[in-house]
Amino acid sequence: MDIASLFSVNNKTFVITGGAIGIGLMAADGLVANGANVYIASRNEENLKRESERLTASGPGKCQYVVCDLLEYDQVEALVREIARREPNGVHVLINNAVLVTSKPFIELTESDMVRDITITLQRPLTLVQKFLPLLLKTATDNDPARVINVTSVAAMTALSVSNTLYPSCKAGLAHMTRDLAQKLAPYNVNVNAIAPGLFATILYDQQNELRKKAAINSIPLKRLGHKADAASAIIYLSSTAGAYVTGAIMVIDGGVLVKP
Repeated sequence: MDIASLFSVNNKTFVITGGAIGIGLMAADGLVANGANVYIASRNEENLKRESERLTASGPGKCQYVVCDLLEYDQVEALVREIARREPNGVHVLINNAVLVTSKPFIELTESDMVRDITITLQRPLTLVQKFLPLLLKTATDNDPARVINVTSVAAMTALSVSNTLYPSCKAGLAHMTRDLAQKLAPYNVNVNAIAPGLFATILYDQQNELRKKAAINSIPLKRLGHKADAASAIIYLSSTAGAYVTGAIMVIDGGVLVKP
């Protein structure tokens, strides 16, 4: 058994929503470094252009981008059409990573806040799986299924005093969607899994004051944040032949937060 081949994502085509920052960018970075053909999508063209050029320059894979505001349904359809035009042979992996987080307390949430967050974090992943399914089916085989990977959160699995209920509720819905779609798409050789990250070294963490940063680190049994390699390695495993028999799984990557006494 050749380990390099088992975990290879070389020449596979990925689409990552919210791919210009955070966990999505960490995944893109690791995938391109291992020879994948990656498309990142978000509404910020400046970030997309900068990161896609950086990743392609570092290689050996390549990174392209498509501007898409997922709140606008016509742009979602345009995203799928554009990927289909560029990749007529199909897509191997769809990664639903885009998220919208309203920071207001629960009591101050408006109907508009709720609709926006639910649309991006919960509804759009379902829409995207449906719309990308024809492209995923083009690459799906018995031995190497096409994949959908949803990025949920440890917040989906526990009550957090700092949350406004909206974010963890959306992420919990995404986790259940993952399991349900895994059952429905298995006959078509499409595996559906999720990763549930804990605290990672992202822009959101960097924006906290030093006291909150220290408290965050102390809350993690492994006493460190998640890094790029932690996110990318999980994505690579679930996308490779090594993960071909895994579907309906929620892979927790949290440094031990959920098992803390």
